[in-house]
Amino acid sequence: MTESLPSAQDRLNRLWDAHTTLEFAHKDPEGALATMTDNPQVIHVPTMCGGRGRAELLTFYSKHFLNQIPDDLEIVPLSRTIGERSLVDEFVVRFTHSAQMDWALPGFPPTHKRIELAMVVIIQFDGDKIASESIYYDQATILRQAGLLPDPKLPVLGAETARGLLEPLPLNPGRGSCRTYTASPRCPPGGWSQPASIAARDQDRARRPARPFGHSDDRVGARPRRPRPASGSPRAGIEIKNQCPN
Repeated sequence: MTESLPSAQDRLNRLWDAHTTLEFAHKDPEGALATMTDNPQVIHVPTMCGGRGRAELLTFYSKHFLNQIPDDLEIVPLSRTIGERSLVDEFVVRFTHSAQMDWALPGFPPTHKRIELAMVVIIQFDGDKIASESIYYDQATILRQAGLLPDPKLPVLGAETARGLLEPLPLNPGRGSCRTYTASPRCPPGGWSQPASIAARDQDRARRPARPFGHSDDRVGARPRRPRPASGSPRAGIEIKNQCPN
């Protein structure tokens, strides 16, 4: 059972839902701006795209963001934390890079690659209006999945970084450990070697259903996560190699 929010937090929650509905469902830049202060700020931190002030944001929303959202974009909510004047959203985004996307891959034509990434947005409010949005995500994982970061020696993962928040994939034990996660040249771009039994199992596993961000059925609060597998248990597409000296 979902607990009701205090009135002030509920107001922020509803305002943010209305703002994202105007963005992603209606792609309405003027409507989205109407939910914001007279001098708002939006920054996609990895690419420094966005705008300060209503004029800059109207240009950004109408020419470099809302008109470039892929038709198959899906957002899977993970958690939402609401304070007195701020809100933090954590979610997974999935889309196909089927169009020019200045906010995510500025300067690159469509690669038609499937992209999955984790995002966090920090929203600040001023009264009943949104004052700022700071959007954080790992730009390197987008480049890896888009085929724009081909060097397999770089310690950059692809869709695994998002999927690890949705299901208990193994974690890299860290620097100095005998186990490391390594990309296999036998796999396609973005792919990882894995035992055949796990590969067959994962092919049968249904993907987590997604819906547009700001859906009326969304609930506030963190979704409990399942326990992680024991250290050394290979899971879902990552090959764990023992590199201890003999």
